[in-house]
Amino acid sequence: MKHAIEQRIIPEWTKNLVVEKMSRKAFDSLGEYSCSQPTGVFVGKVWKRDLFFGTGHEPFWVICEYVAHPTKPDMCRTDVRLPDIKEAT
Repeated sequence: MKHAIEQRIIPEWTKNLVVEKMSRKAFDSLGEYSCSQPTGVFVGKVWKRDLFFGTGHEPFWVICEYVAHPTKPDMCRTDVRLPDIKEAT
């Protein structure tokens, strides 16, 4: 299955990211932090970010989530995924 992002120039580091299927409603409900960091750092915090924010290019969205750090239990790391948004029919 060809993904819509394959038609665009995309950042090289995003090409191997996991694609997460989600509804438009779920995507729209996420907080947006395209030019800042989210408030509150805790495992499970999820937000969206436009990697091309402020460039004049079409948005390139990623979904970010704080997950537990594998070796430091008092820290989080950021997991990044590509959204595959299912439009309502």
